[in-house]
Amino acid sequence: MKFLTSILLLISSSSVLAIPTVIPLVRTNKNTSPSTSTGSGGTTNNASLDRSNSTTGDGNGNNSASGNIDPSLVPDFGVAQNTNADARQQGSCDGFNAATKSVVNIPCSCPPSRASFLAALEQNVAAGSVQGETVKFSNDASDQSAKTNKLRATAMLVTLQNLDGAGVGCPAASAPNFAVMQQTGVLASEVFVQ
Repeated sequence: MKFLTSILLLISSSSVLAIPTVIPLVRTNKNTSPSTSTGSGGTTNNASLDRSNSTTGDGNGNNSASGNIDPSLVPDFGVAQNTNADARQQGSCDGFNAATKSVVNIPCSCPPSRASFLAALEQNVAAGSVQGETVKFSNDASDQSAKTNKLRATAMLVTLQNLDGAGVGCPAASAPNFAVMQQTGVLASEVFVQ
């Protein structure tokens, strides 16, 4: 009763009292990961979620992945994390824009570790989409067609750019090999910035 009286006294006083009227509730489907976000774009899958040991397709044979993502089908990023830190701009490192063939600024935390990226990619492919965008990744290493490689590259870029939530990740300039693969359909690992 003393507690209730204290609250009433605070409310009746002339001072301003801020009381939150809405407390957001985020449901994470039994996942307590703080880096999973839900919103109007859906749920973002990321490397901190539980791992599935299989990747599934869309049911139409467009994604023949079975088991973990084959790392040999994922090129190196082409840029190393923390390259030329603060050289061009305080807080930025060097990345590479494959379209303009120029060095650009990227966050020094980009690209992520290969292991965490592969785990996030596997999670997203298993889910079939990232932020409402369909992702497809064929695990058939014998299929090196331009169409299949472009689909793989798109899945990699969408995962990279939404790694920690909707639009919260690393830019394509932190993985120029993915951007080149998306444009050409050819899997290659080149070092763009050293």
